[in-house]
Amino acid sequence: MHVIPEKKVSELEDVKQFALLEEFETADRYIKAGFSELQNKTFDTDLYRFPFELVAQGLERFMKAYLCIAHYHTYQKLPDPDYFQLLGQDLETLFEEILDTYYFSFDKKQYQLDIEFLKNSLELKGLIKILSSYGQLSRDENFKVVLGNTTTKLKPSELWFDYRNRFLKQHKTEQSEFRELSYEAHKKLTQHCIILIEKLCAALSRQFIFKRLGEKGLQLASTMVFEYGMLYPQDYGKKNYGCSAEEPLLKPQDKLPSKLMRFFKSNE
Repeated sequence: MHVIPEKKVSELEDVKQFALLEEFETADRYIKAGFSELQNKTFDTDLYRFPFELVAQGLERFMKAYLCIAHYHTYQKLPDPDYFQLLGQDLETLFEEILDTYYFSFDKKQYQLDIEFLKNSLELKGLIKILSSYGQLSRDENFKVVLGNTTTKLKPSELWFDYRNRFLKQHKTEQSEFRELSYEAHKKLTQHCIILIEKLCAALSRQFIFKRLGEKGLQLASTMVFEYGMLYPQDYGKKNYGCSAEEPLLKPQDKLPSKLMRFFKSNE
């Protein structure tokens, strides 16, 4: 079990705190923009790479901000400049670093649900692999063809179509072998992807809410962490991220303070 050393935490400069807050906010905007594109009724299913690249960049920023705060809480200092150089932009590597080193238990039943999902969901791991591939490779995918690159490495699009077809077959959806999906099939598939990412963000966010990353972590968490961290199983996949101005993302009955109190009072 990882034991957090009891030492006096050094001060974190204001400029660095503001930068971390901005990273959380930027991550939130990227992820929600990707979700909005996925939920768009006029979405051209051949342009799946655009929302995936948005979500991938948002997750990369979220995980790196998480790791900065977790490292600061554990060692009373931020990571060295070469820390992320070593981890790179690979979402799988960042995710493994969090799970192996900086994901701490808390005394709620919800922790067991979270850790079980993070460690054992093959659907989540498969989607993270796809998003990571899009985030790193898809921008150059066509140019490699144009420039005669003969590498045999699997393309992001091939990873996605394989994942998509397995899901549609598993759910007995017709058209599983077609490039273009019906709206019904597309809606079912994209909702599945959104739920997986919502659950991932929620599980990471609860580390902040339950102070597993310290007071500074809770202080720097931003509204993104509270919004995702207070999602319950019945909430996943229900939000309309592509809503109009008349239907705001955060409805009045979902204001953060009341949801926060409900979360702390529960034993979930």
